[in-house]
Amino acid sequence: MTHRTRQNAFTLLELLTALALIAGLLAAIYGAYLAATDSTRRGQAHLNDARQARTTLAALARQCRSAYLPPAPTPSSGGPASLAPGFTLPVSSDGCASSAAFRAGDLPRGRILEILTTASRFTAQPDDPGLFHVAYRLDPAVGILYYCQQPYAPGRDLPPDASWLPLAQRVAAFQVSCFDGRNWQLAWDSTPRGLPRAVRLEITLGRRHTAPDAQGPGFFATTACLATASAALPQEPTP
Repeated sequence: MTHRTRQNAFTLLELLTALALIAGLLAAIYGAYLAATDSTRRGQAHLNDARQARTTLAALARQCRSAYLPPAPTPSSGGPASLAPGFTLPVSSDGCASSAAFRAGDLPRGRILEILTTASRFTAQPDDPGLFHVAYRLDPAVGILYYCQQPYAPGRDLPPDASWLPLAQRVAAFQVSCFDGRNWQLAWDSTPRGLPRAVRLEITLGRRHTAPDAQGPGFFATTACLATASAALPQEPTP
């Protein structure tokens, strides 16, 4: 008489159940890994944006604080406005310097901000003496903020072949506001108004389709006070 020995083994249903559990566990682990990796990447990108924004705004604020407004001569003098030894500005018929020392807003050729400043270019080298004509423009198609800086030449704009260098990348919006002592203005021209009392610089990084004034993780701002503005702006009449 033949006796069959029963062997312990998994059934097909048990194998399929075990494989489903293992697959679910691996999917959960992989999902957690992807979430941690994405969080690390976004955190590193925010740190890079914050570092870039701080560097950019600090340099911009430094040049705004160093903005120079030449003294306008009296109409009877008929001579050029005196800047410093070796520097002159042409004078218009009303006795004011014809070149704006500080302009902000929607300027020609896509520029956002133009400054006549004593602060030199963005390098670690010591400042070069003299005056500099500095301009900034934003290319929204590629999200790059450019700047151009040339030694100041009386009566001349930046040359057409001037070099525009990238200052900040992943820029969604860049806005300049000027304070006149009462209100913040989005446009400014120093020719009739003098220098603003303060300049607020706002930059939004990384979010291309976000409103410029949305103060989210990529929004950074700073305010620069201009020490010479009080002397340049007209004084309120005393009663």
